Amino acid sequence: MPALPDTIERLDRAVGEQLERQVRNHHRRRLARLGHAHVFDPPDASLWAAGDPPPRPGNELKVLVDGERAIGEICAAIEQARSHVHIAGWHVTPRFKRIRDELTQGTDISCVLDARERTMHCHHEKLVIVDDEVAFVGGIDLTSLSGDRWDHDEHPARGRLGWHDVATRLRGPAVADVAEHFRARWQEVASEPLPAPRPQAAAGGTTVQVLRTWSCRSSR
Repeated sequence: MPALPDTIERLDRAVGEQLERQVRNHHRRRLARLGHAHVFDPPDASLWAAGDPPPRPGNELKVLVDGERAIGEICAAIEQARSHVHIAGWHVTPRFKRIRDELTQGTDISCVLDARERTMHCHHEKLVIVDDEVAFVGGIDLTSLSGDRWDHDEHPARGRLGWHDVATRLRGPAVADVAEHFRARWQEVASEPLPAPRPQAAAGGTTVQVLRTWSCRSSR
């Protein structure tokens, strides 16, 4: 008979795969009802998706595996900020302890919550944009909620749950697409205007296209 851990792992994988299929089918049906079924069928057989923003050449893209590398580089970039830092995430807790009021009280930090999150909804992004010059996009929240985000490539969990995840550091013209997406979300939720992001010069040789999720209840 298989060992209990192997049985649990197979069961966990099966449940996860079934849930993923349900989420994909759910969003396909919703997009079809909203008249956006074409997003699943790009106009040609290339790598790139249809629609805006388009692919942008001239970027530097660095892959950061696990929290030790990703959070370290994010912190270094924030420490060098001259103008602003924009952060979007599902759960953000500086020093891994504070709540929203403690985060903003007596500071120049503004924080709003997007109440449109719901079951079967994929709209929880992890973005950090510094001075419109560098953007971090990936799957790592700046929090220890439900697990250990400060893991590394050997993934030993110091707490109840470890996370093997990835983020990317982006420089170049595509940073403006990430910043513009954040700007649109902020203006939608906070009803507060932000200046348009500053376009960036070429920083590398990689072509990047920014893909995003967007609430169907958005005004744009």
